[in-house]
Amino acid sequence: MQIHFNNKQIKNNLLKGQFGLEKENIRINQKGALSKIKHPFNNPQIDRDFSESQIEFITNKHNSIQSMLKELIDLQKQSAEKLLNLKSGEEYLWPFSNPPQIKNDEHIIIADYHGDLAEKTVYRQYLAKKYGKKKMLYSGIHFNFSFPEELLKQLYKTENDKNEKYMTFKNNIYLDLSKKVTYYTWLIVYLTAASPIYDESLFNTKINKEYASFRCSKYGYWNFFNPILDYSSFEEYLNSIKNYINKGLICSEAELYYPVRLKCPVRTNLYKLKNCEINHIELRMIDLNPLFEEGIGFNDVKFLHFFLIYLFSLPPVNFGESQQVAALENEKIASELCEENIFLDLDGERVNIVNAGLDFLSGMEDFYKNLGFMDVLEIISFQKEKFLNPKGRYAYQVKDLFGDDFMGKGVVLAREHALFSANNF
Repeated sequence: MQIHFNNKQIKNNLLKGQFGLEKENIRINQKGALSKIKHPFNNPQIDRDFSESQIEFITNKHNSIQSMLKELIDLQKQSAEKLLNLKSGEEYLWPFSNPPQIKNDEHIIIADYHGDLAEKTVYRQYLAKKYGKKKMLYSGIHFNFSFPEELLKQLYKTENDKNEKYMTFKNNIYLDLSKKVTYYTWLIVYLTAASPIYDESLFNTKINKEYASFRCSKYGYWNFFNPILDYSSFEEYLNSIKNYINKGLICSEAELYYPVRLKCPVRTNLYKLKNCEINHIELRMIDLNPLFEEGIGFNDVKFLHFFLIYLFSLPPVNFGESQQVAALENEKIASELCEENIFLDLDGERVNIVNAGLDFLSGMEDFYKNLGFMDVLEIISFQKEKFLNPKGRYAYQVKDLFGDDFMGKGVVLAREHALFSANNF
């Protein structure tokens, strides 16, 4: 599909969209230990993730990133006000992706669901047995994006030459985008990694290498096999996931630990849907950033949006078995901290991550310059600086600020964030 981005109607809708965030945090007490108090909220937008002590904030869909972040701030304010006034004592939200000290696995209480939701607890028990409880406590941010329907319908009207149904056309756009995001996941990991330090209780072995993001490294969320997905059509994509379920390698698509997910508007297993219309793409590789009360910086969220639009403009990538294996390996490699020794496998070529990142961002700059979207260039320049001066990356800042006392300084920061959320927003 050859898209004419200078078409007035296409250009007018290109930077629009719908946005949402899901943000995980662990509740801790004043000593920095995992909370033993049951989830104290009765709000579906302040849910639990794996553990009773692991909160998940879920925003609604928004037409702007500003309003999306405002809702996240409002949810965090509600949380802080509640947690600071618990009868059992103050609690805070641990601001790091890597969990605080875990004295033993018994202190990790699996989320306790009842009634129609009881199967969610059974699923978490299965995960705990298969992967271990500690790994399930990594916390992060998921960024959700939908193209504006006006844009997709305009493209369907002017660019579709296959006489395919609108739903098929739309699904193919998201499917192609998911390939590209997975291929370039290394870039987002490099730019947003912010979890270089950890408590020794997290691992049962000594870690000999430094990482910018442990949850995206080989020590993070990964299946015990290399998933190879079929991107020839959305139906075959679903069938390839179903195949792993049928083989017993995973129990549902939720267990496919992949950096990108495609979502439909109904809450059910994707592989069971025959006529599912994708309504958004979810990016899952983003660390919590303790340098921001929201857990993520505004410039980084804006970049994610512009990144997706730019990928949308690029021609399809080759994404067979070897490229898929390399893409997931590149994510793990990009989680390392020493830039001069980080080399990616890009279509069989060994490329230094800094050079690859600068090349990508230069192409992105040219795309937006040609369309006259000059405001975007400032956001790209902000990210470019992380490649030009790597020591200014978030991971290095976090290491410098908290590396000498992860637990002590972490608790202080958690309380500061709680008080700020409760009293200032």
